[in-house]
Amino acid sequence: MAAFKHLTLAMMLLMPNLSPAESPIWHLPHIAPAHYASSNYGITFHVPRLATYCPLPKDWVGSDHGTIIFLERPKRCGGAGYPSSSRNYEPDNLAAIDLYYGYWFDEGDAPASPCHQVATIIFLGTSRPVCEERKGRQITRTVTARYQADAPAQAVLTLRTRHNRLQSDMITFQKTAATVRSCKVAWIGPKGSVSAGHGLPCPKGSRWF
Repeated sequence: MAAFKHLTLAMMLLMPNLSPAESPIWHLPHIAPAHYASSNYGITFHVPRLATYCPLPKDWVGSDHGTIIFLERPKRCGGAGYPSSSRNYEPDNLAAIDLYYGYWFDEGDAPASPCHQVATIIFLGTSRPVCEERKGRQITRTVTARYQADAPAQAVLTLRTRHNRLQSDMITFQKTAATVRSCKVAWIGPKGSVSAGHGLPCPKGSRWF
């Protein structure tokens, strides 16, 4: 878990932290497409119906590491951090499902982070524990798994919600987690098309956002 802890720390450090002089240009959220897929990491999932997302700014410079799907519509969207899973939006306590992924670099066994297990759900094809944290009114539930992209990778699906929404949002989280899978993509190179990833092809019409 050491490598993943490093990835998580880097993700936290790269979250938007804008000064007044660097205030983002605000814009409205979009209705999310029905299917999400990353051609870089060979992973896909079905997006909950009527969910929204905050588009990355046109001048964004960063790296594909996932997305945020909102179960409550943001009032407005702003900038983004270096990982695509880091989006700026208001208000900041909305119910949402985050998918974060990155390559897995095995640095040997390390003590696992404490997990307050509250459920077990299907994620990336296997039953896995759901860990919960509570802070004030916010409830965070997380499920983690390693999978094979073009190289070993790890994915983390996170539900952020509140007590009055927990039961219904957990059903959505469980249904969404069950659709997350690895998928094959075709990379176009100088010598033609090269297949990468594992499993069935990524769904037609799916895209990264």
